[in-house]
Amino acid sequence: MRSAESLAALVELRFTLRCHWAALTPLLADTQNIVDKLLVAKHSMSHILRAELLD
Repeated sequence: MRSAESLAALVELRFTLRCHWAALTPLLADTQNIVDKLLVAKHSMSHILRAELLD
């Protein structure tokens, strides 16, 4: 279930960022890198989960 919890956390982070994006000033480079990595991980996990569901 850890991967399900991780996916839920990533989805929540994505939603939060979208809700507040207009109010954000440019993120620090390190913070932006972390956010980018989390979004890529969420995207990859989403594809893996879809593939598993289709099998």
